[in-house]
Amino acid sequence: SVGSAVLVDGSTARVSQRMSAVPSMDPSNVLLTQYQSRVGDHLDKVALQLDEDIAAMRRKLKEDIAIIDKSNERKTILEKEISKYEMEKLEHDRLYEETLRKVADREEALIRDEMLLQTAKDRAQRDRATSECQELNLLGERFYDDLRIRLDSTNAKIAQLQLHLGGDRERRGTHRGLTRVWEKAREEGQRLAAEKNKQDAHIQQLRKDVAAADGALTKIRDEMNKEIESHEHSTKHAGQLRDRVTAFEEEHTIGEDHFGRLIDTLKERNASSAKTDSGTIRAIRDELVKTVTRIRKQYANLRQAKTGFVEDAESTDSDMEQLDGLQTSAALRCEMLQRQAAEMERLIAASADARSVGTRATRPKTVRPGGARTAHSGDSEAAGAQASKIQESNSVPKSSSIVNAAKSRNVAAKRRLSAMTVAKMRLTNTLDEAEERVAEEREEVKLLAQQLRKLEEEKIEVVKSKEKSAIDTVTVESRDSKEEQQATRKAAELREQRDLVDIEVRELQSQIEIEEQSLAELRKKLAPYEKMDVVAYEEERKGHAIELRRLKNYDRDLRKAIREKQKELSLSVVQRESAVDKANATLNLDTSVRVERKREVEEVQKQIDELEQELQTMGLSEVS
Repeated sequence: SVGSAVLVDGSTARVSQRMSAVPSMDPSNVLLTQYQSRVGDHLDKVALQLDEDIAAMRRKLKEDIAIIDKSNERKTILEKEISKYEMEKLEHDRLYEETLRKVADREEALIRDEMLLQTAKDRAQRDRATSECQELNLLGERFYDDLRIRLDSTNAKIAQLQLHLGGDRERRGTHRGLTRVWEKAREEGQRLAAEKNKQDAHIQQLRKDVAAADGALTKIRDEMNKEIESHEHSTKHAGQLRDRVTAFEEEHTIGEDHFGRLIDTLKERNASSAKTDSGTIRAIRDELVKTVTRIRKQYANLRQAKTGFVEDAESTDSDMEQLDGLQTSAALRCEMLQRQAAEMERLIAASADARSVGTRATRPKTVRPGGARTAHSGDSEAAGAQASKIQESNSVPKSSSIVNAAKSRNVAAKRRLSAMTVAKMRLTNTLDEAEERVAEEREEVKLLAQQLRKLEEEKIEVVKSKEKSAIDTVTVESRDSKEEQQATRKAAELREQRDLVDIEVRELQSQIEIEEQSLAELRKKLAPYEKMDVVAYEEERKGHAIELRRLKNYDRDLRKAIREKQKELSLSVVQRESAVDKANATLNLDTSVRVERKREVEEVQKQIDELEQELQTMGLSEVS
C-alpha cells in the first residue's frame, strides 16, 4: 500500500540535524534527504485526500441515515393503515353477524305471523256470521298489508347492510343480487296485490249480497206488517200468515231466498280463501328462506373475491416498491463504483509520482561497485517479493461478488416487471368490466324507480276507487266513518311506502356515486402503469448491464495496475531501508533510524487499514 512508504516530518528533521553535524557528507545522504522531503510532501497530499474522502463518506452516511428515518416513518404509516384495515374487518364481521341475527328474527316473526293467521282463519271458519266474516276479511287484508310492509322493510334493511359490508366488487355483486331479490319481491308484491284485488272484489260482492239480503228482510218485515194490519182488519189471511211465519222459522223460503244463497256463497269462498291464503303464506316463507340462503352464499363469495383483490393490490404495491428500491440501489452502486474508480486513478497517479521519485533517488546506488552492495541488493529483492505477497493477500477482490449480486437483482427486477405488466392488464380488464356493470346497474335503477312510481300511482288510484265504491255502497254512518278511517290509514301507509321507495332510490343513487368514486380511484392507481414505458425500462436495464461489465473489466485492470505499483513501492521501500542502514552505519549513530522509521510506517499502515475497513463497511451498507 501507499502507507508503507510514508515518513514522519519530526524524524526527518532529526536526521537532517544529525547529518548537518557531520563535517563531510556523502552524496547518498543528500539524495536520501531529498527523497525524505518528497515523501513527506506526498504524505501531506495523501492525508488531505483521505480527509476529503472521510468528509464525503460522512456526508453519505448522513444521507443514508436520513433515508433510513424516512423508511421508518413509512413503515409506521403502513402499520397504522394495517391496524385500521383490521378494525374495519372486525366491524364488517360484526355487521354480518348482526344481519344474520336480524334475518333469523325476521324468519321467526314470519312464522309467528303465519301461525296467528292460521289461527284466525280457523276461528273464522267456526264463526259463520256475516259480521265475523267481514272482520276476518278485514283482518286478512290488514295482515297482507302488514306482511308486505314488513317484507319490503326487511329487504331494504338487508340491502342496506349488505351494501355497507364489502368493497368495490362486493358492492357491485351485492347490488346485482339485491336487484334480483327486489324483482322477485316486486313480482310477489304484484301477485299479492292481485290477490288483494280479488279479496276486495269478494268483499264488495259480499256487501252487495248483504245489502240485497237486508232488502229482502225489509220486504218481509213490510209484508208482515201489512199482513198484520190486514189481519187486524180481516181474519181470512191469518192462515197464510201463520204458514209464512212457520216457513220462515224452519228456513223454508217462499220465492227467492237471497239470504240462504248469500250464506252458501260465503262458506264456499271462505274455504277457498283459507286454502289460497295458507298456500300463499307458505310460498312466501319458502321464497324468503331461499332468498336469505342465496344472500348468505353471495356474501361468502364476495368476501373471498374481496380478499383475493386486496392480496393482488398489496402484492402489486410491494412489487412496485421493491422495483423502485432496486433502481435506487443500482444508481447508488454505479455512483459508488465510479467514485472508487476515480480514487483508484488518483492512487495510481500518486504511486507513479512516488515511483519516479524513488527511482531517481536510488539510481546512483545501483552503479557503485562493491561486494557488500551486491549481497544487500539480493536481500532487498527477497524482501520486495515478500512485501508484494503481503500486499496482494491484503487486497482480496471484492467487486466480483457485488457485480454478481447486481446481475441477480437485474434479473429479479425483470421478472417483477413482467408480473407487474400482467397485473396491469388484469386491473385494466377489471376496470372495464366494472364500468360496464355500473352503467347497466344505473339503467336498472332508473327502470326500477319508474316502475315503482307507476305501481304507487296505480295503488293510489285503486285505493281511491275502492274508497269511492265503499262510500257509495255503505248505508250506515258507523260503517261510513270506519271506511273513511281505513281509507285514510291506507293512504298514509301508501305515502309512507312511497317515502320509503324514494329513500331507497336516493340510497341507490348514492351507491352509484360511490361506485363512480371508486372507479376514479382505480383510474388513478392505473395511471402510473399506463405511463410506464416497458421498452425504455428494458433499454435502461441493458445499459446498466453493459455499464456493470465495463466497470468489472475496469476494476480488474485497476487491480492489476495496483499490484504492479505495490511491487514497485515495496522495492522502493526496501531500497530506502538499505540506504537508511548504510547511512546509519556511516554516521555511527547511537539510535537506529531504521527501527524508528519502521515503527512509524507500521502506525500509519494501521491507520490506513482502519480507514479502508470503514469505507468497505459503509459501501456494503449502501448496497444493502
